[in-house]
Amino acid sequence: MKMTNWTAPALALLALLLASSPSRAAFEIQVSVDGGSFFTVASSITDFTTIQFTGRVSSTGINATGPIRLTVSSSTSDNNADVSDLLSSTNKVETLTSGQHTVVIMTSQTNYTLPASSKLMVESSLGGNVTKGTLGRTNIFQGYADAGNGLFGTSDFTTGSQTASAGGAFNTGSADGVFDRGGSYSLTSKTTLVLNGTLVSGTAAVVNYSNQINVTALPAPASLVLLASGGIPAMALAWLRRRKAKAQTI
Repeated sequence: MKMTNWTAPALALLALLLASSPSRAAFEIQVSVDGGSFFTVASSITDFTTIQFTGRVSSTGINATGPIRLTVSSSTSDNNADVSDLLSSTNKVETLTSGQHTVVIMTSQTNYTLPASSKLMVESSLGGNVTKGTLGRTNIFQGYADAGNGLFGTSDFTTGSQTASAGGAFNTGSADGVFDRGGSYSLTSKTTLVLNGTLVSGTAAVVNYSNQINVTALPAPASLVLLASGGIPAMALAWLRRRKAKAQTI
């Protein structure tokens, strides 16, 4: 078939556009500092891997002279038949100027397909310790699941805002809930750190923390387990036998 004069240039342009189109991340960490817009500090187009970040940030983004030093040692995600998860461990946030700073760290992974159940139990928790300065404990952590499989999808399901215990070491305890999903889904965690301190020896406030979201299949009610295993028919038959025996003795 003979191509028209414009077909070849159009095909070449299409190939160029496809080649230059950025791939959408499947696993990503975004940060907001002191009320500024969220920006990406680490991402991967590979599902269920590990991503990391170490650097200084400000309200405008990654900044070599920013007032916050952020270390995300290991953010991982797993898609497993028994337990799927979104984990962030051995993280450190340091403020490098006196006063109050608010740092919000959001981590999200798409394309979960397991556990296979349509009803899932989602559990979230956070813990850590403050080694310098002070840390606000109210609404410090929140977990989300999204049946629409959206990166940073937060409008579908949440375990709710969690508040941490007082003291140098802190812990939110566990929050959980039942999440209904149809196909692939995403998980997102949100950590909100309000730090305050006076600059001494290079830092004003220092906090270390880890968090997790775990997803398991919702256990079937005991009656359904009995039905699936033949337990209810067996129980009914035993009851009928007992009733018949009792009638014969009257």
